[in-house]
Parts: sequence; structure tokens; C-alpha cells
Amino acid sequence: MPFALKDGVSQEQIDALPGWQLSKTFDDRERAVLAYTDSMTRGIRVPDPIFTEVRRHFDDREVVELTATIAGYNLVSRFLVAMQID
Repeated sequence: MPFALKDGVSQEQIDALPGWQLSKTFDDRERAVLAYTDSMTRGIRVPDPIFTEVRRHFDDREVVELTATIAGYNLVSRFLVAMQID
């Protein structure tokens, strides 16, 4: 996670990621991103309330960029797992 620390994410936030839903270390915008990321990664289809909350914090271009970033990381992760690469 050194990239996250360089970009201003605190160690406290990194440590809180596994239970982000119950953590007080994330603001509403960060929580919207985390919920969106979880939905895209775990369920693929994003429920309307989660998408609505993301749209509340980001403009059209930012939503596209956020979605592409999450999708890109999911692609890499799934590719590496399928190829049995650690």
C-alpha cells in the first residue's frame, strides 16, 4: 500500500479497509467509492442506491474514470488468479 500512503491515504484508513462499513475513518465520498468498488467486484451489478450515491459525489467523467479504474483492477486480479500467478 505504499502508493496509497503517497497519495494521502492514512495508515488508519488502510487498516480499516476490511471493515470499512463500520469505520468512522472514511468520509461520505470515500464510503461511496468503497461501496461502489465492493459492488462491482463482488456482485458485478451495482444497486441503484449505491450508484446514486456515487453520482452525488462525482460528475459524469469522474464516474467513467472511477468505473474504468475499478474494472481494470478487477481484470488484472481475475487474470492473475486464473493464470495461477501469485
